[in-house]
Amino acid sequence: MRFGLTRNAEKNRLCVLRRRKLESNFRNQRRENRTRRRIRRKIRMFRKQERVKGLEAAYLESERGVISLKGVLRIGRGQGNDVVIDEVRVSRYHCRIEKTENGWEIVDLGSRNGTIVNGRNVMRKVLLDGDEIRVGKQRFVFHGGMGVGTDTHYGAAIDESLGDRKELQARRESEQERAVFEKLLFINRSLATELNLKKLLSVIMEKVLEVVRGERAFLILSDKGKLTTFVSLNLDGEPIRKADLKVSHSIAKTVFNSGKPILSVDAQEDERFKDFLSVHGLKLRSVLCVPLLVGGETIGVLYVDNRFEGGVFNSDDLRILELFADQASVAVRNARLFEENLKRKVELEAAMRRVEELNEHLRRLVEQKEHDLQEAQKLLSEQQASLKYEYPTVVTRSPAMLGVLHLVDRVIEMDVPVLICGESGTGKELIAHAIHEHSNRSRHRFVAVNCSAIPAELMESELFGYVRGAFTGAERDKPGLFEISDGGTLFLDEIGDMPLNMQAKLLRVIEEKRIRRLGSSEEMKVNFRIISATNKDLIRMVAEGKFRDDLLFRINVVTIKIPPLRKRPEDIPLLVEHFLQIISQKSGREKPYITPDAMDILIHHDWSGNVRELRNEMERAIALCSGTIGVEHLSPQLVDKVLKSTEDSETTARLNARILAQENRSLSEIRQRVLDVVEKTAIETVLVSSGGNKSKAARILGISRPTLDAKIRLYGITVEKKRLSEEMDS
Repeated sequence: MRFGLTRNAEKNRLCVLRRRKLESNFRNQRRENRTRRRIRRKIRMFRKQERVKGLEAAYLESERGVISLKGVLRIGRGQGNDVVIDEVRVSRYHCRIEKTENGWEIVDLGSRNGTIVNGRNVMRKVLLDGDEIRVGKQRFVFHGGMGVGTDTHYGAAIDESLGDRKELQARRESEQERAVFEKLLFINRSLATELNLKKLLSVIMEKVLEVVRGERAFLILSDKGKLTTFVSLNLDGEPIRKADLKVSHSIAKTVFNSGKPILSVDAQEDERFKDFLSVHGLKLRSVLCVPLLVGGETIGVLYVDNRFEGGVFNSDDLRILELFADQASVAVRNARLFEENLKRKVELEAAMRRVEELNEHLRRLVEQKEHDLQEAQKLLSEQQASLKYEYPTVVTRSPAMLGVLHLVDRVIEMDVPVLICGESGTGKELIAHAIHEHSNRSRHRFVAVNCSAIPAELMESELFGYVRGAFTGAERDKPGLFEISDGGTLFLDEIGDMPLNMQAKLLRVIEEKRIRRLGSSEEMKVNFRIISATNKDLIRMVAEGKFRDDLLFRINVVTIKIPPLRKRPEDIPLLVEHFLQIISQKSGREKPYITPDAMDILIHHDWSGNVRELRNEMERAIALCSGTIGVEHLSPQLVDKVLKSTEDSETTARLNARILAQENRSLSEIRQRVLDVVEKTAIETVLVSSGGNKSKAARILGISRPTLDAKIRLYGITVEKKRLSEEMDS
């Protein structure tokens, strides 16, 4: 029985509670209805007042209030907003409504959950009459012409103090803008006076932190394709240690590559950063990053963040940071121009000093060169003073060549055949011409014939001439070279290449002094001096039956042997200067200067082509050089051949060292190259002295036989084997 009474009492208690709750809901509903009626009356009153004033007012309407729009209206969770909405889904600085030239616009301030207008998420939109705005759970309706309503719980009541608040807010904004402009003015003054880029950028970063309320600031520049923190500051104005590890390079790279700024009020929830590990690792909240632009090119970024509070930055902060970024870009550009100009100045001063040193060096070299040349010319004049005739076309100071000229002195007055022997390019025709010019036949012609250049079937007609109709194609009489050289000198170059049948006919002409043209029966008398030249061994050719011995006796009354250029290296500097002078005059260019290293190469070359090859080399060097002939202007094969020569190991090693140094080789490379040259020369010398006995040579050199064999293979030493075989043959 007692249990039943307790159960009934519990039912009664629940009924009473339910009734009280229903009564409370009814009272709340009635109170809400009265509020709605009051708001409607207030709205009608506002409309009536605005119609009377003839103004186009605008306002926001909600279920619990109305607010007139007269300036900028800020909505958010923070207490500094005009409309405060204390909800988790509302950002600290969520959005703002402002008057623009297009009308009233709503602007999202980078909110986490977005601003909804007519069911759509917007960043910026011009509001139209009747547009529905949702911020969190709060709903507003825009009316073009009057005010805004919201609950007093959200900090936006309809009271007459609203106008005062707007006025205070406008004054506060004006003061903030003035502070920003003062800081920009300070930075502009610093740009004109401060040349230290890092110090100037630190000043800019300090002002940035003061204005945009950031916790840290980083100025990141691109250096050789990599983003590097150049300046970093915290709230205390102190540099951040290991700054590159404490900034989100992912955000910085995104802004740098796109050239567009990034504003995030809560980086942890920002969908743009969901794959950025640095954002989550650094636990970033508010982030603001803008590009640094110079001439349309992105050179870096200006980065500000806050790790402890979201919603710190808004679009105004973005605009301000862009202004500071412009100043930083100007500072970087000016500093780079200054550094570039300073670098160029240093380089120019160094180049000028180098030019002065080179000019002084060249001046001394030219003076020494002129002195040496004067001494050589003086010596040459003294040596040539003993000569009876002058030979201006023969450039030499070699005793061997001076001996040749003394012989020429005697031959000139002897009207006898002369045979000039010498290698190709030694100047045989030059000597022949000198003999003719100083002889009593100089009033008549000097006729030069290259026997190797005339085909065998045409040689007779060229030498003897022909009459009209002598053979097919002989349409007129033509005198031969024998006839043309009558009274003068006939120079037969390369006489060793003359066919045997022509040798017999030439012998008859020399003996009888008479010729007969082809196709003619009339003989004519001729009187000429014959000078022959050859680079072959005519005595051996006689033994082989390739040259007539009787002809050799007739043309070899006096023999002049011209030494090759390699046998008279003292003539090379004189010949080089001579060729440089005449080639430069012919081409209308200033005579170039030749470096000592290049001259050393020329002196140590074997010159198989003799003087002719030397002249060709000088023509090539003048064509390639720009006032100075160096080793690099000489033929590569010529230089390589000299460097590989073992005739003078000391000179070769020195030239190797100089050339490698000019090629910017390292000291170890130069040392190894020179050691290789010296080692190769030593091995070859010892092999010769030991008669080719490798075991004996290895003992002398202090190395093992296998080591010697390896070095012989390494350096390609085959010269000594050849010499040994020649000695055995002899």
